[in-house]
Amino acid sequence: MKELPIDNLVESDDPGLGDDLLFAADDDLLEGFVLETLEAIEAAEQAAARLHANRRDGAAIDTLFRCFHSAKGTAGFLGLDPVVDFAHIVESLLAELRSGRRTVDAAASDLLVRSVDVLRLCILDLRNNTKGASASAKLLGSRIADFMASPTTTDPSEATSSAPLELEDPAGEQESLIGEAWTRVRTDRLDRLLDAVGEMVVAQSILSRQAALENRPSAPIAELIANSGKLVRELQSLSVGLRMIPLRPTFLRMSRLVRVLGRQLDKPIELITTGDDTEIDRNLVALVADPLLHLIRNALDHGIEPRPEREAAGKPASAALRLSAYHAGGNIVIELEDDGRGIDASRIREKAIARGLIREDAQLDEAAALALIFSAGFSTAERVTEVSGRGVGLDVVRRNIEQLRGRIEVDSKPGKGSRFRLLLPLTLAITDGMLLQVGQQRFILPILNIEHSVRPEAGAVKTVAGSGEIVVFRGDVVPVVRLHRVLNIDDARERPEEAILVIIAAADGRCALLVDSLVGQFQVVSRSVDAALGSMPGVAGAAILGDGRVGLILDASQLVAMSRSGQP
Repeated sequence: MKELPIDNLVESDDPGLGDDLLFAADDDLLEGFVLETLEAIEAAEQAAARLHANRRDGAAIDTLFRCFHSAKGTAGFLGLDPVVDFAHIVESLLAELRSGRRTVDAAASDLLVRSVDVLRLCILDLRNNTKGASASAKLLGSRIADFMASPTTTDPSEATSSAPLELEDPAGEQESLIGEAWTRVRTDRLDRLLDAVGEMVVAQSILSRQAALENRPSAPIAELIANSGKLVRELQSLSVGLRMIPLRPTFLRMSRLVRVLGRQLDKPIELITTGDDTEIDRNLVALVADPLLHLIRNALDHGIEPRPEREAAGKPASAALRLSAYHAGGNIVIELEDDGRGIDASRIREKAIARGLIREDAQLDEAAALALIFSAGFSTAERVTEVSGRGVGLDVVRRNIEQLRGRIEVDSKPGKGSRFRLLLPLTLAITDGMLLQVGQQRFILPILNIEHSVRPEAGAVKTVAGSGEIVVFRGDVVPVVRLHRVLNIDDARERPEEAILVIIAAADGRCALLVDSLVGQFQVVSRSVDAALGSMPGVAGAAILGDGRVGLILDASQLVAMSRSGQP
């Protein structure tokens, strides 16, 4: 899923920015320039968003000016003439806005938003040694020059009626930054640090377990082990925190997407964001952006009605799209909610029957019917559009989320709107899991996928011809998966009333996992399964347990898929 170009900004066959650059510049200087400018661009993005909402925000104009002014100065020193030329024309526009010679209108605000995007493209070209941003920079620079050549507000009466922009106090800004110090660290070093800390956690767990098996270690030794465990857990928490970054840049990107698509589709839409300061593992940010982009495109194209349809339904002409993030139960939840036409569960069921996804006599509750929209190749759209469809369905969104060991849920009311919830782990490096015992083997099931656990009564698990085993849980029929049969474990408990049913959830639905017992909840360092072992059904990875043995991490989505296909 690629992001739409900025209003078809690239219209030239120019070979690229790199043709005019002096790449003989010192590598360290160039790397420093790229890092500093990308940081400034992040602040400039927020300033551009503030200015779009409040055109009298003088502090936002100052922030934008500093970004382009600094980029121009350092780029000139490094001989990066295309960056200098582009930054200079944007700086000239900002200078007119700062001085009050030109007021901030919708056109100026839009040009500034696009300018920040293009500057980022230029800097990414430098970092990746790629070409392609030069055409965008030249075209946008030309448009800015034309805009500046257009008549400005020179009527004294109009100038008097507009209060002067309030400029930011540089001294005040510097004062607010004193006690707050920053340093740059290579991301690969952070990754190695977290891996090392994870191994330390495992080693400390093995040490603690071994000490417990000894004949009452001396008090000093026991105290030393307890204190080291506390320090290791604190170090683990700190190292994980080093990789956490806020979702604000991602939300700003979504804000721009909504603004561009709203104009393209002629649908006035207000995006309301909350929780953009919620932090998430930096490795997750890029991976979650594509699913979120597709969900927003889908909401704008299919979920939100055209203006005449909204007015006929008694809704405001301007639609509301809410994007929020928050922590819940040690996980990250990202919600996207619209007030559009919603999803008709009965229509979903009809389409699924027509496509052969379910039998005509299948009994589905509303939640199970809505979950069908995540099936491969499923769509209720009458036509494929460039904005949302393009042959890519919500099954891709679901697959991307589940690869992050998360899950996606949908709730919808016809005529009222829809809400999608993405539930994600805080980090990919460490898994919060429940340790399950099956025979002599132990497995880890991510806590995120567990809904409930129960010891069934005799006769509660029933066999249905053609559908395998099922159990009725809180009024719903849930298929049963016997883990010992899936993984060929001989010494497991066969009678359900002597075992435990763990109700697990994924995007495809739910199933009840039959296991011998629950050992307890643990944090483990995730590792991928060696390719030499081959593909294992229902297994997503592995981890070293506290006793030094290897435990397999279960894949909830695969297990649910097995239950739906009637596998044991």
